[in-house]
Amino acid sequence: MVDDSPEALLPHQNFSVDVVLGSDESKATGSSISPNEGPLFKSDYFEENEIVIVENFKKLYPHVDFKKQQVPRCWNTTDRYHSLNISTDLLKVRYKGKGQTHKDAAAVRANCPIPKTCGVYYFEVLIASKGLNGYMGIGLSERNVNLNRLPGWDQISYGYHGDDGNFFASSGKGIEYGPTFTTGDVVGCGINFVTREIFFTKNGINIGVAQRNIPIINDLFPTVGMQTMDEMVDTNFGQKPFIYNIQADIEAAERLTINSIRNMELPQERAIWMNIAISNWLAHEGYSQALESFNKATGLTETEAKESLENRKNLAKLIISGKVSEAIKIVEEFYPHLMDENKQLSLLLKTQQFIEMLRNINNQDTSSMNGSSHSTSHTSNSEPLALDLSSLSSRSAPSTSRGSGSKRQNLKRRSSQGYS
Repeated sequence: MVDDSPEALLPHQNFSVDVVLGSDESKATGSSISPNEGPLFKSDYFEENEIVIVENFKKLYPHVDFKKQQVPRCWNTTDRYHSLNISTDLLKVRYKGKGQTHKDAAAVRANCPIPKTCGVYYFEVLIASKGLNGYMGIGLSERNVNLNRLPGWDQISYGYHGDDGNFFASSGKGIEYGPTFTTGDVVGCGINFVTREIFFTKNGINIGVAQRNIPIINDLFPTVGMQTMDEMVDTNFGQKPFIYNIQADIEAAERLTINSIRNMELPQERAIWMNIAISNWLAHEGYSQALESFNKATGLTETEAKESLENRKNLAKLIISGKVSEAIKIVEEFYPHLMDENKQLSLLLKTQQFIEMLRNINNQDTSSMNGSSHSTSHTSNSEPLALDLSSLSSRSAPSTSRGSGSKRQNLKRRSSQGYS
């Protein structure tokens, strides 16, 4: 009996069980791996250095957040038909079924779906042996597609077949597409999420687009299928360099995305709405210089006076410097209704004022005991309050009562004193 636990399958790789087998608890019958077939059943694409693998994937797919997502990197022993054997490195697959009719077909999916943030995803398959008849398919399939079929025969399944060169897309009837492939050929399969196209390569040459306007709502998995005795494939998911220059396709997709964004023309009312939303956010966060430049570029008028923005920033500085009492006086002066309307903000300010009073008393007692004066130091405890005040007060317009000009000058003077 073979020990086919995940730990035994991966003696050299730092995979977790979820990475290798996926999160599904699919049940398969038969032996998952075939450890006694000698060196011929070991992958030529196996890369032992985990750091190299990770770096290769990051170069290929720079927009994927690898802390939250993973890309396909091996075959899933629990998501395969039972007449397929998988090597211990999870990269090589051999057919061991009866191989008499299409009912004997068998397929396997990769360990995880393809992240759409890849932009363009690609993998290559070496035909290690075409077996008896070379009834093999390489492509993509959705999670629930029957694995007792070659890829392309069922809904949300796509496959390029080696015996006739036809492409199958969710149908048992294929269309003429490319050349046949046999032992020694390297066949690549790629999906472009930007253009919603599937394409294939043979020995480093792009055969062309096989299917356009594919639905990308469902998760798609790399898939290979076989049907006759001794067919065998080896797989490069990107852990080793590809024969085909996929980087050119990835860069082309990035350019297309950027150009489509730049050339996008929104209806006038939507463009105005978006510009106003951005302007309000800049004002809310206090980015006065960026706000001024943005409004100038978009032709918007100031939603809040520049002096008011500076006042709120200076008010935050007073709080951070520990001069909460002065800050409260200024809030009441410039925003006379804010404290009454926002009880939470009022409580926070009064609480921080009390803390500062206790701190000053404590410092005075310490100075008296030591016979020397100590400068009051303040921690960053009031910074969250300053941020709250800065954002909450932005919802209220400053008082425009008589003498507001002198008040602004007074606020700037107090703020600068607080930082001297």
